[in-house]
Amino acid sequence: MPDITDISISVQGNPFLYFVLVIAGIILTYIMYRQTVPPVDNLRKIALGIIRGTALFLIVSMLFSPVIVISTRNEQKPVLAVIADNTKSMKITDNGVTRGDELLGFIRSSHFRDMVKDFDLRAYGFSRYVSSLNGEEFTGIDFSGEGTDIAGALKYAAEDEPERPLNGMILISDGAYNLGSNPVRAARETGIPVYTLITGSAKHKKDILISAISYNEMSYTDTEIRIDVTIRNTGYQVKSSTLVLKENDKVLSSRIVQLPDEGKERLYTLSYSTETQGMHRLDLELSQLEEESSNENNSREFFIKVLKSRIKILTVAGRPSNDYRYLMSSLKQHENFDVTGIVRKQAGFYTNEVSSIIEGLQEFDLIALIDYPADNSDSFLQAIQNNISSLNIPLLYIRGSDLTKLSLSSLTTYLSVSRVISQGDPAEVYIKLTADGADHPVFRIRELDSDNMIIWNSLPPVLTGGGIPEISLKSLILGTVDSGKNGRSPYPGNTPLVFSGTANGRKILFFNIYDFWKWKMIALRDRDLEEVYDRLIENAIKWLTNREDSKKVRMKSSRDIYRNGEKVVINAQVYDDNYEPVENAETNVTISNNGVNIELVLQSVGEGLYEAESEILQPGQYEFSGRAVREERVLGEDNGSFVIDDFSIEMQRTAADSTVMMRIADATGGKFLRIEDAAELGEILIPEPVIKEKVFELEIWNRFWLMILIISLFSIEWFFSKRWGML
Repeated sequence: MPDITDISISVQGNPFLYFVLVIAGIILTYIMYRQTVPPVDNLRKIALGIIRGTALFLIVSMLFSPVIVISTRNEQKPVLAVIADNTKSMKITDNGVTRGDELLGFIRSSHFRDMVKDFDLRAYGFSRYVSSLNGEEFTGIDFSGEGTDIAGALKYAAEDEPERPLNGMILISDGAYNLGSNPVRAARETGIPVYTLITGSAKHKKDILISAISYNEMSYTDTEIRIDVTIRNTGYQVKSSTLVLKENDKVLSSRIVQLPDEGKERLYTLSYSTETQGMHRLDLELSQLEEESSNENNSREFFIKVLKSRIKILTVAGRPSNDYRYLMSSLKQHENFDVTGIVRKQAGFYTNEVSSIIEGLQEFDLIALIDYPADNSDSFLQAIQNNISSLNIPLLYIRGSDLTKLSLSSLTTYLSVSRVISQGDPAEVYIKLTADGADHPVFRIRELDSDNMIIWNSLPPVLTGGGIPEISLKSLILGTVDSGKNGRSPYPGNTPLVFSGTANGRKILFFNIYDFWKWKMIALRDRDLEEVYDRLIENAIKWLTNREDSKKVRMKSSRDIYRNGEKVVINAQVYDDNYEPVENAETNVTISNNGVNIELVLQSVGEGLYEAESEILQPGQYEFSGRAVREERVLGEDNGSFVIDDFSIEMQRTAADSTVMMRIADATGGKFLRIEDAAELGEILIPEPVIKEKVFELEIWNRFWLMILIISLFSIEWFFSKRWGML
């Protein structure tokens, strides 16, 4: 309870004048009631005088705007946060005891209680996410978390309950962070001393693990798929192990692998093929060695989506160009693409087979237009206009240097473009993926998001300009001009360079850039970017020809495979019979695993899109099914599957990282200690009380009740003076 240290009244204006007027009011009241007509007794004079004097005092006070000033002083305990590592790595055993047991033994000890008794304690457990804990028993810690985000935990604790900021933080962890930003920088930015207690040994244990898998997530029947497996060796001299590839517990292939040198990684290759379309779950297993500290990281599971073989593609170019030549070269090197190409010339095409191609349009799975049409006069354009909607053929469009209102006017309806506007001369631009583009399968060149963004940020500029398409509201912008790199480019950062859309359920992918064949040539000087162009084209073809995305209700998980500890996100798109987005549909999904069902209600995020996030699920294979309903009418249903990978990111680095914990303490003015030396904290943590002084100002002159009181006082005076017959 705060103590009141002072109460005073302040007035605006000259205090002397205020005092004079108050005295004048008292004198005036005395004169009025010194002699009355008729005479009344002194008691009545005094009563009426007090009433009149009080009213006059209040009137004078209102004129000088009085404020009551109250000063308080409150002594509080300092606030201390204890942030405990709640990840799987805390189950690792060092010298016969787990790191988690060390942590719990300390925070539940009487010594710790004595150490923090004079603090207000806040307790947090963290892994990928941060949660508040019971500060008495620290219940809720089970060391099952996946991913260690120390920076996120420090920031969360520092910003929690800002009305009572922290005086210090105790971080208990093995320091082996694998998520989030640099924890040293994050700790420094909080401005709060961090006392770090490290658990575990910094010595590397004997372990072999599958550290990475690289494969094509979509393939075709009867096509050999290459699977690159990276194996890391820690603590073993020259040894061998067996690498096995399984599907549904059936061994498909195995090979003896000679392990890399101690502390190194090595790449190994396996292959897989199948005659069956659909989603295939595969498992990689690495046989355990003697004295290996853990076998949790010796296996990985992953999915490959297998599509029908031989996709028939028709490419049509408005004129010969390098974009056409490199596109054809990339498509033809893929054994599952059956490609036909025709090129426009001044009168007709460079082929005599146009008529037969027009007659067989229904046989193609995709049409790619490159700088086409140049005008609106050729017969092939008319055939596309007449047949593309009824045949439901997806379109890939790559613009040229002469994109104009006239050249594209005949195809705007089919390309998710409302019109073409003139916007400056052609210019070099760098592409920047939007958030939607970064998650889109077309732009997925590498498995990890960070690696993928490095690639796209490393590409040379391409060209755009002249006519710029104005996209329809249904389109999804995947890439824009990177204004940060483009300097004085005439095109602002919101200029769309790549976008996708749908028209009557038919997919469209529009490249508002040209000369990006140069992305193929960059491999000559940068081998890391060798696959960009070919993978981009392959991904575009696979996405465009994937018919499952053309359903009116489409539900899918944000990933096919989640890391252990990640939350699952289910997305839905809901359309009506005209493929217009549907708002306010009741959209539900059921996630199932081994007879256990989880019901989710998807929330609308606008434009026919719905989303729901599940709780953290255990590793395993999950199925989901859902439906969208509006006004008791079922709009559609969909289903899918995903996997929670049993592979633990926490087992990739099993050694404690004392360097990080030491640097966090040094950067914040805290102290670094091993947990067995934590008793020293008792001498360091000095619980200095926090003094909170506050001043409250209460304005009484502008209160409505004060006016009512003055009127009431004059009314009472008038009433009694008349009742007593006074003049």
